[in-house]
Amino acid sequence: MVKVTATIYKRSKNWVALLYIVDGINPPRRKSVTTDIPITKSEKTARKSAEEIRRRYEEELNNNLKVTQMTQNSNNSILFCDYMLNWLKMIKPNIRPTTYGGYERIINKRIYPYFKNLNITLTELKPIHIQAFYTYLFNELKLKGATVKKYHANILSALSYAEKMDLITSNPAKKVDTPKVEPYVPTFYNKEELQLLFSIIKDTNIKIPILIGAFYGFRREEILGLKWDAID
Repeated sequence: MVKVTATIYKRSKNWVALLYIVDGINPPRRKSVTTDIPITKSEKTARKSAEEIRRRYEEELNNNLKVTQMTQNSNNSILFCDYMLNWLKMIKPNIRPTTYGGYERIINKRIYPYFKNLNITLTELKPIHIQAFYTYLFNELKLKGATVKKYHANILSALSYAEKMDLITSNPAKKVDTPKVEPYVPTFYNKEELQLLFSIIKDTNIKIPILIGAFYGFRREEILGLKWDAID
């Protein structure tokens, strides 16, 4: 198990978190990570930020270790679908919650069930298997190219990490053509449709997000990611 501790110090304009990493395998090492807290802020605020950085980094290192150990212990017999779930855990500390939610839906809803039925291991996975999955998404589920491209991006990234960790000798997703995206033709609600929408959601807890989207054209992720410091 990897253990990370943190202290703070001032450098240039911001507080810096100094991480001390012990994993029981490699010699203890240090890593400096600049926080977004300016030195004009209190030490208490800086320590809070450093603790969050420490927690995320420790979680990431332990997830990386689990993926590597699991694959090594299984003698390369880990199923590709199970590897995707572990890759998802590994990247969680480094991405936004809304981004993670999107990845989680993509993997759990279609990638995992499809490849679970095939019973293909990570090392057995070939470009033809991935291409057949995209064909299934297009022909059977009638998904758009832009949606299928998101599945491709997830699989490509996950296998790139597996290649980096020497779990596979090459990334089969690199040999698969990127799904083509159809030209986007937007549609818009007219005045009457917007009024109907507003009347339906007026007493719900999603009223404000929908109003923001309707008036300002924000995407879902942009609305959910809004913070008070973004308000002028």
